[in-house]
Amino acid sequence: MKKNSLFTLLLAGVVTTGVSAPYTALNHNNVANATDKTAATNKTLDIKNLKDGEYSLDVKILNFSNGKTASMANGAVKRENTRLIVRNGQYFIRLSFQPIEHGMGSQKFRGYLGDLKYYSGDKSYADRMKIADNEFKETTIVENYNTNEKDDFFDTYKKHYPSRTAYPKTVEYPIDKNKITADSKLVTFGQVYVPVMDSISEGLGTQNIILNHDFSTLKVIKVAEDPKPIERYVNIHVKDDTIVSPVVRKNVDTIGKLVQENEQEYLVLTYYSKIGEGEKNDGLQNIKYADKAIENAKDSDLKTPTEVKVIQTLKTSEKTFEISQAKIPVTGKKEVFVYGDFQYPAGIFKKYGIVSWDDKNVNINKSPKVDAPKLFSLKPVVHGTTVKKAGDPKQEFDFSKDGVDYSPYNGINGDKFKLANNYFFSLEAAFERLSLVNTKTRYLKYTLDGSEPTFSSRDAVARFANANPHKPEFYYNLNIDPFEEGSKVPTTGGNLTLKVKAFSADGKESSETKTYVLPFDKETLDKTETTVDIDGTKYKATLSSDRKFLLDEDARLEATPISEEIINKTLDSKINELGLKNAKTLKLNITKKDGSKFTPITKNGWDVGENPIFTLKLENYKATANTHAYIYENGILRPVPTKASRTGLEFNVNSDEAYFVIAEKDTKALTEEKIAELKEKAKEAEKVLAETTSISTAKSNLEAELQKVKKKIKYNSFTLNAVLLHLENIDKNLKILKSEKTTDIKYLQKNAKTLSDIVDSDILKQLLTPEKLASLNELKTRMNNSLTDTEALSKNLKELQTALNTLEYKYPTQDVEFAIKKFHHPEETSMANNVFVNKGKLIFTPTKTYLDIDLKTMIFGSVHAHLLDFDVFKDQLDGEKLPYHVVNKYDDLNSLTGEIGNFNKKLLVELEKDVKNSYDVRVPNDGMGTSRPEAKLVFSTTINRPEVPSDEEMTAKKLKETVENAKTEIEKLSDLTKEQKEKFVKQLNDAKDINSANKILEDAKKQNKENKSDKDKSGKNDNDNNNNNNNNNNNNNNNNNNNNNNNNNNNNNNNNNNNNNNNNKPTDNGKKLPSTGITATTTAGLGFLTLLFALVLRRKNNK
Repeated sequence: MKKNSLFTLLLAGVVTTGVSAPYTALNHNNVANATDKTAATNKTLDIKNLKDGEYSLDVKILNFSNGKTASMANGAVKRENTRLIVRNGQYFIRLSFQPIEHGMGSQKFRGYLGDLKYYSGDKSYADRMKIADNEFKETTIVENYNTNEKDDFFDTYKKHYPSRTAYPKTVEYPIDKNKITADSKLVTFGQVYVPVMDSISEGLGTQNIILNHDFSTLKVIKVAEDPKPIERYVNIHVKDDTIVSPVVRKNVDTIGKLVQENEQEYLVLTYYSKIGEGEKNDGLQNIKYADKAIENAKDSDLKTPTEVKVIQTLKTSEKTFEISQAKIPVTGKKEVFVYGDFQYPAGIFKKYGIVSWDDKNVNINKSPKVDAPKLFSLKPVVHGTTVKKAGDPKQEFDFSKDGVDYSPYNGINGDKFKLANNYFFSLEAAFERLSLVNTKTRYLKYTLDGSEPTFSSRDAVARFANANPHKPEFYYNLNIDPFEEGSKVPTTGGNLTLKVKAFSADGKESSETKTYVLPFDKETLDKTETTVDIDGTKYKATLSSDRKFLLDEDARLEATPISEEIINKTLDSKINELGLKNAKTLKLNITKKDGSKFTPITKNGWDVGENPIFTLKLENYKATANTHAYIYENGILRPVPTKASRTGLEFNVNSDEAYFVIAEKDTKALTEEKIAELKEKAKEAEKVLAETTSISTAKSNLEAELQKVKKKIKYNSFTLNAVLLHLENIDKNLKILKSEKTTDIKYLQKNAKTLSDIVDSDILKQLLTPEKLASLNELKTRMNNSLTDTEALSKNLKELQTALNTLEYKYPTQDVEFAIKKFHHPEETSMANNVFVNKGKLIFTPTKTYLDIDLKTMIFGSVHAHLLDFDVFKDQLDGEKLPYHVVNKYDDLNSLTGEIGNFNKKLLVELEKDVKNSYDVRVPNDGMGTSRPEAKLVFSTTINRPEVPSDEEMTAKKLKETVENAKTEIEKLSDLTKEQKEKFVKQLNDAKDINSANKILEDAKKQNKENKSDKDKSGKNDNDNNNNNNNNNNNNNNNNNNNNNNNNNNNNNNNNNNNNNNNNKPTDNGKKLPSTGITATTTAGLGFLTLLFALVLRRKNNK
């Protein structure tokens, strides 16, 4: 007992503390070892805001009673292992203990700590004695001793902690860093359990302690490195506030970087902040951002990016470029509104673009290089690029975009380039421009003389193309002028050698050189001149193709007086008829110098497709506002577009030989006359189009011309020259249309298949009335039966298209008006509105509402634009799409290919059951290249949705109506017996469907007809008897006694026809009629009066 008592005294102060919070080991992969433990001390550390890591400090264990002297347990602490652990900003103290050994005489005693608890409450040092045992919390045991490291008191320990298998070696407990005092001290309280003491007396092993933490001794052991920002690259999408001027989109790089740091996310955009200097700067200047669109935004309304910096400056011979980066906070966002200042001719204006990004990461080139130039397209600046047709041979500079193949060759044979000294006919080469992130290419240098490009050679220019059919959005552009010095192509034609090479920003790295040999035809001219003598006055006459360059050195213009007497007489007559004054005549010939026939220098000859082809100008011709030129053709003298000016007279020429008259006529009167003619011509065109079943370019051109004319008629906006051009264009296409006999049968068959699929579609079966479906199927069958007959198929196709234009629905409908509005300015109508007929129909089904809309061609200039797709979004732009169905098609000119195409005419859009007043939409059309402009579909009609029964309820209702109508019809069938009517009514009550009910009604009508037929036969026999009875039936003696004979003494002709009736002895097994005694076989020969008489007599006898 002495030994135990002494050991108890020795261990009385062994006190440590711990933590009850779950322990997580420090991740040593994320920490950096301090090179010197003294390198960072409390003088350089903010002790209440330490980085995550491991620190050393002194912790002393004091006597709980006096709070001053060290506890004996203080010596059990392994001081070199005492640590402050900072984890996620939380502070923990970690203490390691060793067993205390004490010698007494020749004996040594060894004892272990059994447990530690800590106090985290708010009782002060003065109130520490009030801390109850249950206010102490368990520490976290970080490490235990081995199970074989025990003392003599382990059994006592196991009784107290039966689940433990070893003594604790290292423990951890939390502290409140905010309680650290200004002198860098922290005092806390704890409780220890010592098994050796508890073995002496139960409860004696539990002792309270004081822990004194000295943060002035704090030193860094290991500190977690600052977390590296998490970066990922994403595709960037930019939607400018207007698709016409994509100023943000053209400057922002297509790949951006998302950075996560300090629990925030940032979008790093790379963009061109400068493209040129001063008023010629076309870059994105003064970048700002906002969370939404702000009308007339000022800098004070916007936010500045976290960081903006210029990362590269590039200088070409023409411009200075600056590439910058902006770091914009985007935590929790999917898009941001990026604003910038943009230079316009009228000044600087603030514009914005909505920048969004993909969720999916983009794999970037981690080792970018200077990539070799990659030619996308080479083409004339303006004239000559055409769509290739199937079967056309492939040539070197052919190119493709969006599935369309193009030929850039505009030479006369289609295998060379046109040589014309005009910018429109110079060539432009578009080379792909990769994302700035993925390449080190910053310059494209080129030569046109075949020499090797160097860093000092001329530059291709970084450009942007908005919905261009021939170029990518981002590209390097270079212009090739075959007439410039050093690379001039001979007038007879020849080759030009283009060499292109890519360079890095500093010019130290470069790519391989790409070489292109460009073939040119002989030189073409835009004008030719001659002198013309008109009534003794000579004028300089200039024939011009208005920059189409359709002439060459071999072309000759002759303008002479008319020598043919018969022509002169005819012209005199026509001049008098038209009331022309001061008339002068002229014969014009365009030939080759050898007198042979001239053809315009183009692939299509005289079929240039433009009006006019040429103009002839007579310089210094004294013309007035009433001077007009007329052409004599097809026996008619008609005015041609003419322009009189102070420098002379100019008029249109569209043939190589013609007779012209220049004369005076009141312009106002002539205009009114031609307007009237145009209106009549428009009516004729409408009639021809209505009767035309063929599908052709001429038909589409005529429809387009007619649309323009109608618009001018509506607004009464005419000029004489415009009227004359309309008349010429209508006449030209009418003649072509009338001469066309056939249409491509394969094209028609393809369209027939499309319409057949539409008629067979589930959506039409679901929505249309049975009658309309039957009608469409009949037309479809007729069409499919004519697949090998071009004329019949054209006719039947047109009839089916007409029928599909007017669908009849079995559900309630409402006519509505709508418009396509600009997305960011919904008060303004979008240009895309012009491809819609702005009147539609809502179809209300039990579960959803459909929108029936019609489409049309939008014509601007010579472009025919059609809706290619229709994205209607349920909730927001680019969210969930609402489906739509194409339920009719029409044929029109495809401006891109110059051929006829088949386009959507009618759509059925599946809206929600409860229709909203506005939907976000995208309206891609072939008039805007590959862009898919956003817009809003806005209803202007108040929508009134009726209650719509389910299909089952509707069927039951219609069946009930059919049955009731059938019952009414049956009741009106006068020749049915009561029993028959009851039978048919019972069958109707049991009818399961409308077809069964209709069948029952038909059966009833059939029975009624049979009954009537029988009665008609019976009535004929009665009439015969009445004639034989000579109107003396009242004198007949009816003998109803036992002899059963019925005699008519007044019968003059045929007594054998008398009916003999005997109640007791019926003859021929006939059945007696109720209450008469007359057999059924007998009544067949009786008239109505006879039967009535028999009934009366029977009643008398019964009495």
